[in-house]
Amino acid sequence: MNDKVRNALETAGIEYQVHKHAGLGMPISNPLEFARAIGYRPERITKTLLVRGTNEKAFGVVVASTGARLDMRKIARLLGCKRVQLANLDELTLVLNYPPKAVSPFGARGLPVFIDNSLLQYPTIVVGGGEIGVEIETSPEFFVRATGAVAASVLADSA
Repeated sequence: MNDKVRNALETAGIEYQVHKHAGLGMPISNPLEFARAIGYRPERITKTLLVRGTNEKAFGVVVASTGARLDMRKIARLLGCKRVQLANLDELTLVLNYPPKAVSPFGARGLPVFIDNSLLQYPTIVVGGGEIGVEIETSPEFFVRATGAVAASVLADSA
């Protein structure tokens, strides 16, 4: 796990479990395979995205189920911007210093963190550990405590 993630978790004093893809006994190439390997519903496996206001220099971190479609208008309202878009790789490096495909909400100091409220129903959720192939599992309550996250609806409405 990334040192910044470890420090954030230890500082928060929460309970968590580390999952390393390499120790699961099967190749893991996507979140669905990871969910199968640990015996969880895919909805408990999350993605963490860095977003930024298109005209403002506001950044935020959004956590949602890996297969979910986000509603960028909802996220813009939460961030207090007219519009938001995904941050580019340079911004990801500059603002969070995590590699693509290993972004973690832990250690995102000074940035607002939003967790989709649908994740609150699960006993635990799994988020990126700041390194490729490393995931952190914790309860939604501990997640909120450790990140200061705001629970809100960030998903696109179903058609």
